[in-house]
Amino acid sequence: LATGTVTYQSIYHTGKWTGDLKAFTVDPNTGAIAAAPTWSAGTNLSGLTTSTASTRNIHTYNPAGANANKQYVAFSDPTKLSSTEVTALGGSANAQSMINYLRGDPYYEQKNNGTYRNRDTALGDIVNSQPVYEGAPDPNRFNGPTFTGSSTYATFASNELSRSPTVFVAANDGMLHAFDAGTGTETFAYVPGAVITNGLSTLSNPNYGAVASAPHQFFNDGDLTIADAYYSSNWHSVLVGTTGRGPAKAIYAFDVTDPANIQFLWERSSGDGLANSSYIGQMTGKPIVAQTADGTWSVLMGNGYNSTNGSAALLQFDIQTGALTAYTTDASTSNGLAAPAVWLADPTDGLSTTAYAGDLLGRVWSFDLTAANTGHTGTHVFTATDSSGNAQPITAGLLAGKDPTTSNVWVFFGTGAYLNSGDLTNLQTQSWYGLIVQSATNSLVSNLLSGRSSALVQRSIVAEVAANSSATPPTLGARVFTPLPSPNGMAGKFGWYIDLTSPLNGAEGERMVTPNQFQGSLLIGTSRIPVATDVCNPSGRGWIMALDPFTGTNPSDLFFDVNGDGKFDSSDKITYNGKEYPAGGLGFSSIPNNPIFVGNTMLVSFDNGKTSSLNTAGSVGGLNRVSWREIVNQ
Repeated sequence: LATGTVTYQSIYHTGKWTGDLKAFTVDPNTGAIAAAPTWSAGTNLSGLTTSTASTRNIHTYNPAGANANKQYVAFSDPTKLSSTEVTALGGSANAQSMINYLRGDPYYEQKNNGTYRNRDTALGDIVNSQPVYEGAPDPNRFNGPTFTGSSTYATFASNELSRSPTVFVAANDGMLHAFDAGTGTETFAYVPGAVITNGLSTLSNPNYGAVASAPHQFFNDGDLTIADAYYSSNWHSVLVGTTGRGPAKAIYAFDVTDPANIQFLWERSSGDGLANSSYIGQMTGKPIVAQTADGTWSVLMGNGYNSTNGSAALLQFDIQTGALTAYTTDASTSNGLAAPAVWLADPTDGLSTTAYAGDLLGRVWSFDLTAANTGHTGTHVFTATDSSGNAQPITAGLLAGKDPTTSNVWVFFGTGAYLNSGDLTNLQTQSWYGLIVQSATNSLVSNLLSGRSSALVQRSIVAEVAANSSATPPTLGARVFTPLPSPNGMAGKFGWYIDLTSPLNGAEGERMVTPNQFQGSLLIGTSRIPVATDVCNPSGRGWIMALDPFTGTNPSDLFFDVNGDGKFDSSDKITYNGKEYPAGGLGFSSIPNNPIFVGNTMLVSFDNGKTSSLNTAGSVGGLNRVSWREIVNQ
């Protein structure tokens, strides 16, 4: 936490279906997020005129173009688009006015005697896409590895120190947006071609998002990844994004090494007719950029949901061309694969050898990414089920980590779905899992298929207290997990699980639909308990929780500042069976998103648009002396 720390928050407004991206400074002394934003991208894109809208730097993709130059075109002239795209924009008679409107020209809106929907800003709603910041690379990132290109990375990073900091985010106006991180001025935008041909023109309907015949759509709603990759004998910073839950079912990539001169790489979609496109679905979670197999760089993604093929598959796209290899699972339909976790067997060679991902039927799959997997198939590792044997859907990405005491490789995830309106009222018990997926003892992995009751040790939420707003200071809701027993109970077990059932309220539909994360020596998980009938207008509450990752037990030392007084003492503990234990989770009256940790300050954004900063104690556990110096009097 230092002077100059900034956090960026994306926003959506229901009804009007507009959005915003805001920059907030963070107090370097207290960690508090400023009450007012430094800038607002939504404000910057409001008040456009015909002339200012025409100057926006917006591009798109024409899949029918004869070459790369004709495929990547400015989104301004319908003659540069394919006939299918022109038809989707209203035909030759209306395409130009539709393009102008989508670029933000208010001339065509009803308030100006036009026929198209009124907007307060040209920036569309930002629902599931998280803003991503691109700054200068870290010169030490590949210090030590010996793979091709690693020796030149420090030079590449040094040459990029003057890179203009940029924030990227995707919005449901159909566009990927790039904003100057200091001012919020839009510098670039991209409309995937597949978005144009999948209903983008309905944004102009005055009843958009208000009637069943013109429902709100997730046109470009996926998460983004920016990573450095080595190809064509040079390092490049690459951005990869997906359209997420939208009907376009598309993924796209750009070279953003120079944010002032962004270069198009490729776009793939379920309807492009190219090899393996039938596996591309509505992809959720962050794409992974990794070096695989023979040293080539790839984009790895779970294929998502509602693909033409209907089965779960891991997708591997060539970083330069978008050529797609599909790693298949089985023939089960009405299925899809969530975002993967990718593992490097030997960090020094930089090669990602294995990917792990979960599917909608509750199954965890392992994928060998080496050349040995000539059939490009996955291996079934585990099935998540509740106590009645019903499958628990896995829709969040997995997190992988190695136990430093045993060298076992684990994956961590929670179960549950938050994809459609039926999920909102589903009260099936969901669970939090930690599984050993690589071990010198092979049976630790193979026996996972025997099921959780015999393969895993059960941990529980053993105590919970409600929030107390009348206390001085007010306290958040808090819970405690199974304390670490002695012995720890892991002998002969291949992991652990925790049913997300409240000791106070029972089964509430609590679920995990975002990936776990590490903070110091702890595993952090975020859950949500929806209370709504409309997935586009959610309400509810949720928890941010912390565990020992390799035993599934409560933190041994204080981590959360439950009452926010800046101290870590007995007031941050909960009594269970006559003993006090550190809180293992904080409850919130609104649905929290995954937190960001800046130093020991936890920054949280909520689904209702509010933000919060809370103190944590950093890493927990015992301290060990790593060196000492003897001072001898002369």
